Amino acid sequence: MMSFLLLAQTLAVVVAFIFAVGDITGRLAVRHSTPYTGALLGTFAGLVLFALIALGSGSWEAVNLTGILWFVVAGVFYPGFGYIAIFKAFERVGVARTAAVLGMSPMISVTIAVLFLGERPGFFELCGTALIVLGVVSISLEKDDGEGGISFRKLLWPILTAVCFGATPILRKTGLQYLPSPVMGMLFSSLGGMFILLACIGFIPRAQRFSRHRLGAVQYILTGLIYALAVYLYFLALDKGAVSAVVPLVLTYPLFVLIIMALVFRKLERITPRLIVGAILTVAGAGVITGLG
Repeated sequence: MMSFLLLAQTLAVVVAFIFAVGDITGRLAVRHSTPYTGALLGTFAGLVLFALIALGSGSWEAVNLTGILWFVVAGVFYPGFGYIAIFKAFERVGVARTAAVLGMSPMISVTIAVLFLGERPGFFELCGTALIVLGVVSISLEKDDGEGGISFRKLLWPILTAVCFGATPILRKTGLQYLPSPVMGMLFSSLGGMFILLACIGFIPRAQRFSRHRLGAVQYILTGLIYALAVYLYFLALDKGAVSAVVPLVLTYPLFVLIIMALVFRKLERITPRLIVGAILTVAGAGVITGLG
């Protein structure tokens, strides 16, 4: 019989693979439709999935107003602004580079904890941060279609995504103290994301708001469902095993992105040795922070 630890680690690897598939599906979608359309459709797809899971599991009994508020705020960052940022990042620098840079999310979480929660980083947090910085620098020095290194302006979108993704776990952790059901939490996060996306529509240039491209819409909905499934299985893995055993494995997902892109979609993006080195460094740094920190 499979032990809980082995089950958790297996789920973590599956989650990493599913996140990678979601990223690639999103990358395909941005070729046909706008990032804002993707953010709306992806968030709505996740909202529907979590609502169905909540109805089937009877999680409605665990509703708590304070917990709801924390998860709604978390939803402003992810899926809200986080979806716009990640789809825009796919559009500007591609999925492989975006996934590699997203490895810095744990560093963002640690930084927020230090600045606002008074926590002190330890030796492993500092070592992991150094690896992540080296990884991002390696990616920034990568050749961009013969024009030299990729500009910081282009990397700003994946970095902004990492900030959104890095802030979310702290808000979720606080919310889970009041609302112990992750499914209900993600349901209200999806509602928060939909609210902020609709509220900020006036700040989106009219030409970049909506797209009626059918294939793009289907791909964005599929992306949202894939991401939501990955998050659900992620929480399930955390319920079966320790954070130090689960999170580092989940954070290997950029490597799955590189492998899938190299084997299946090599014509869509160029995978360079410098990008591979950068991805390995950021994944290693994230693993050190979450697994040893």
